[in-house]
This record gives sequence, C-alpha cells and structure tokens, in this order.
Amino acid sequence: MQKTNQHLAFLLAFLISSCVIEDPSDLPLQQSELETEQYAVIHASILADRSNSLSEAAISMKAHFMAFTGLELEALLYGLNLWIPNQTHGCHVLTAPTSQTSSTISVQLLDAGSIGLSSQLSLLPRSVPSYLPHFHGVVYSTEVLELVSLQEELTSIWASGGRDINAFTVELDPPPAIQISRVNQITVGAESSITVSSAQNLDLSFTTQSSEVYVQITSTNHASIQCLVDANSQLSFEQNDISEIFGQNTSLIIQARTAHYTSIPQSVGIDGSVIFDYIDRLEILRP
Repeated sequence: MQKTNQHLAFLLAFLISSCVIEDPSDLPLQQSELETEQYAVIHASILADRSNSLSEAAISMKAHFMAFTGLELEALLYGLNLWIPNQTHGCHVLTAPTSQTSSTISVQLLDAGSIGLSSQLSLLPRSVPSYLPHFHGVVYSTEVLELVSLQEELTSIWASGGRDINAFTVELDPPPAIQISRVNQITVGAESSITVSSAQNLDLSFTTQSSEVYVQITSTNHASIQCLVDANSQLSFEQNDISEIFGQNTSLIIQARTAHYTSIPQSVGIDGSVIFDYIDRLEILRP
C-alpha cells in the first residue's frame, strides 16, 4: 500500500504543477471547466521474461475509471501514465501536454467492483489515501507479478460491477508474443541489457507474428519517443536525433509491444479503452 500512496502522490504533484494556472482570475471561466467528463482505461499486459521460454510470462494489470473536472483527458492520461495505442504509423516525441484549466482539479476514481483477466487474475479496489485532496475513490493495480502459463485461457477482461460502474466482460484474444531480436548488428538473447556506442545510430528489429509493433523509448530525463511500425521493418534512429531528444543520458529503455484493444461496451455507461498487450523490454547502455 505504501508503494501505491507514493505513486499517487507523485501523480498529484504532476497534475497540480502542470495544469493549475497561477492566477485564475486573469482568465474567463469557460463552460467546459464546469463539466465533469468520464473515461476509463483497463490495461492488462503480458511481460516477457528473457530468462524463461515464451511459454511463460508475468502478468500485470491496472485500471482507472475516471470522472474528472478541471483538466483535459490528454493531461490526465499522461499524468496517470496510461498508455493508449497510437493508430498513426510513424514516430513522435511524447511531451507533457499543456492545458488551460480552472484552479480546481478533481479526479474521482470510480468503483467497478473487482476486475480481472479470465480466471487467472482478479483485483480488488483499493482506496485512494485521504491526504490526496484532488483524488478520491479507488485504484486497481497488481502489486506482485505472477508467472503464469501462456497456454492457459486468457481471453476475457471483466469487471464484476460496483458502486459506480456496471458489470461487463470484453473478449480479447492474447496478443502475439514479441521479442526485440536485434539492436544494430547485435543479436539479442536472454540478456536484459546490451551496450551500444553513443556515437552509433540505433537500429531495432523485432520477431513477432503480429503485423504491427508499438515501440516506446524512454530515459532518465523523462523524454520519450513513441512509434507504430510494421513488424517486419527495421526501426532506425540517427545518432544526432537520439542525442537531441535524450541528451547525454547513457541508458535508454526500449519497450516493444503488440496489442489487442477494443472499447468498453456502451451499456456500461462510460467511454473507454480495454487493452491487452505483450511487452518486451530491453535496456540500451550507450557509453
């Protein structure tokens, strides 16, 4: 629970620092500031373990059923670190969104009962700590990753229904496995990190049965590149571009994923996305 409290405290600090204007009296009150919007993201991930065969992997899951006032959805998704599949091919640099908001931010995290992935994983709601005045309600997230067999049935994401959200079940087949197979001319095996000179370009290749791959590159300076590319193509970055975006950081985290996703059924009464992805992660050391 302490880990959850620290995470929410960080998110609150981000939302306040990036979204609250210094003097709201200088701006006219807009009607959109008075409205409460709703959106939900339910996200289950298979996390590849390079030390094991592709028949086993860890599962993580999180969900936020959000009713919010005083900020835009884009800022909320960014602040809560919620990934939504980009449907446009190519790459873009992800930056913190800016929005004009009222001086009052309110985020109500709604109760959907328990949520789960088929019969393999079930999460109960956990209350947001009371010392976070801009956040209220409950959160859902795995705290301990469990290694499960990918041969088991993992085809449905569900909510039992709670005080605020009706019960629903969404059928989603597991996404195809993916592996970052080559970095430049280096074949990637079971290692979790490899070394590539910072003077070199960065070329990435993937092994998967999916036709598309989502790639995210991050570093300790919180800069991020997100891409959607054809799985059978090589993703390449010029050395100058990498240096311009990530500076002198000597460590980059590459996440490559395949994803299946759909919308929450209209009968539930809240718009949102249900995402099931498979993630391979590799650290690139760039001395």
